[in-house]
Formats: sequence, C-alpha cells, structure tokens
Amino acid sequence: MTKTGITEDAIESVILPVAQSARQGAKLLGDIIEQKGAGEGFGVAFIDSKEIWYLETGSGHQWLAVRLPADSYFVSANQGRLRHYDPNDNANYMASPTLVSFCEKAGII
Repeated sequence: MTKTGITEDAIESVILPVAQSARQGAKLLGDIIEQKGAGEGFGVAFIDSKEIWYLETGSGHQWLAVRLPADSYFVSANQGRLRHYDPNDNANYMASPTLVSFCEKAGII
C-alpha cells in the first residue's frame, strides 16, 4: 500500500460525484489506484440499475474488478475474494494493466 493513496473512506466523496454508472465508478477508482495508489487494502461495490461491479485492491497500484452476474449474490468479510481473472473478457473484468505481471513476479500465479 502507499502512504498517499486513496483510502476506503474517501471513495464516496471522490467517485460518486462524477461516476455515471457502476462500471464507470469501478474504472475511475481503478485509474486512481494506478496513478496515486491505494492507502489500504479494500473491496468496494459499485451498483446501478443495470449492473454491479466489485473492485478489490491487490497492492499499492494493483486492482481487479469483476461484473457480478444478475442471478448471483456476493458476500465478503474483510478478506480478498476475487480468485479468477480473464484478461480477454472485457465485458466482465477490468484490472490494472500490470496485474498479471505483478502476480507472476510475486509467485502468485
């Protein structure tokens, strides 16, 4: 994590005034994490009338977001839950561009 990165308590005031959709909210937060970093580990859901996107931080500048299917539900209790990522499925996944190489270097995958 980074000392100057965005923290969970700032997301509402930074993202909600400008995001027009759940997808855009997740993308905007992801862009901030890439540029400024995340000050803590967190997961956050962005919800609109059409879809839900759930984003988790992976480290200071890494993030992954997934579109949750309409016929499902999601529960999280202060732990990272995302375990699958398909970089070719842009309809259902968004991530920092260096996520895969970061995980490879760290020995995660």
